[in-house]
Amino acid sequence: VFLDGDFSAVHHLTIRPDPEAAFDRATIAGIAGCDPIFRMAGAGFVTLQDLDIVRNTTNCNHLIVITYEAGQNNNITIERCRIGSIWSTGTPGWDYLKVEACYDMIVRNCIFFSRVPGLFARGIEVSIFTDPANSIRLYNNVVADAKLSGIVMHDITTGTVLLLNNVVSNH
Repeated sequence: VFLDGDFSAVHHLTIRPDPEAAFDRATIAGIAGCDPIFRMAGAGFVTLQDLDIVRNTTNCNHLIVITYEAGQNNNITIERCRIGSIWSTGTPGWDYLKVEACYDMIVRNCIFFSRVPGLFARGIEVSIFTDPANSIRLYNNVVADAKLSGIVMHDITTGTVLLLNNVVSNH
C-alpha cells in the first residue's frame, strides 16, 4: 500500500475494520517480501487501526516505512495493530517500522513480532529529527524478537520524542 500527500486536515484516511461488522480486526497480508507492506512518502492525516499487518513470504524489506517528503508525514496514527512476519526466512537488516522526520505521529498499543526470532534487525527505528516540529509518541507497545534493538533513535538533534510504557523483549 503506497500512500503519499493526498490527504489533509479536511481529507483524512482511516484504514480499519468496519465498526458495524461482526469482526473487530482486519488482516493486511504482504506477499511481496521485497516491498514494504505500507509505504508512506509525505503522507499525512492517516490512521491505521485494529489491523494485523503481516508478511507471509520471504522478508527482504521493512514492513512499514514512513519517509520524509516536503515537510509532510504529519498526523499519522498507528494503534492497536499487530505488525510482523509469519515467514521463516529473510535477509538481515530490516525493521518492523522505519520512520523518518515525522510531525505529530503516534504509535500506541501495538505488538511487533516475528515467527523467527532475529529475522528483523530492529523493531522501531526513528531518525532525522532536525526540525523543532518533529514529534513522535511511542507508548504501550510490545516489540519482540528483533535481532539488534527493539527501539532505535538516531540523528535526533531537536523535536519531541515520547517513550512511555513500551516493552522490548528478545528471544
